[in-house]
Amino acid sequence: MERVIASTALSRAQVISGKRYWSQWDQHCKDRNHLRGNGRLAAKEVNIDFSHYTPDNYLLSWFTAVAGVELEKDGHTIKSAHNHFINDNGNAWSNQVLLESYHSFIMAENFVEHVSIPEFSKGKVLDAVAWIIEKQFNGYREPIPTVFVDVLIATSKKRHPLLVKKVINGVLNNVSMGCDILWSVCSRCGKEIEEGYDEPCDHIKNQLGKYYVDGKGVKRRVAELCGRPGVKDSCSFKEVSLVSRPAFLWARMHGFLEFSDVSTGRPLKAIVPVSRYKESNREV
Repeated sequence: MERVIASTALSRAQVISGKRYWSQWDQHCKDRNHLRGNGRLAAKEVNIDFSHYTPDNYLLSWFTAVAGVELEKDGHTIKSAHNHFINDNGNAWSNQVLLESYHSFIMAENFVEHVSIPEFSKGKVLDAVAWIIEKQFNGYREPIPTVFVDVLIATSKKRHPLLVKKVINGVLNNVSMGCDILWSVCSRCGKEIEEGYDEPCDHIKNQLGKYYVDGKGVKRRVAELCGRPGVKDSCSFKEVSLVSRPAFLWARMHGFLEFSDVSTGRPLKAIVPVSRYKESNREV
């Protein structure tokens, strides 16, 4: 069964069948073994009980969470065509870092407005995929394709009925994600900063999100690049929050998911960070 629900999102959110959802999901998803970054992020396959994440108990919603940026050959300057993929708070993720760490979204917590207290979790992130975006939302071709990460969020209907109602009615149809980082890099000067040890450069302290013109006359934007490509655990996504105002303009809902069977239909094995292994079967 398919129907359309009116919302305040820029595009209408559709309720789609499980079969159609997974076919769309897989259509854009690249080979996971390739996108996983060759296992450089500490992770393992674990058995997770997805059987209780049913449409009767949880609102299953599909959101875009984050987009990547492509870097110049110097390894830190963001290509000017991707200035608009830098978050409003000045944070950014290189495409390579996203491809190495996007699976850490799986079994992350679902909060509201980043109130990241475990007891306040509203549900779980059941799945995450990375795909290549070649066209803008208005239909124009992206000058340089980039990586988008979409997530499937389960929000408890029984414990949070008012929140579920807000999501369905479009009152809350945006998300913002939180992550832990061990390293970051200044997109302007290239300084590598180890979290908790190194002092940030002046660009990160005072110029995040601001524009500048480089020596070749190209307009750039200052960002803190979260994580370092190829560095184990340099970025790990820990939560996705429903928010009224996202730092990333395109972090919005695409639809809800309905199933006729008793489970989400997702495989019972998932790749999750080792740190999340013990929590992977905790019911929220």
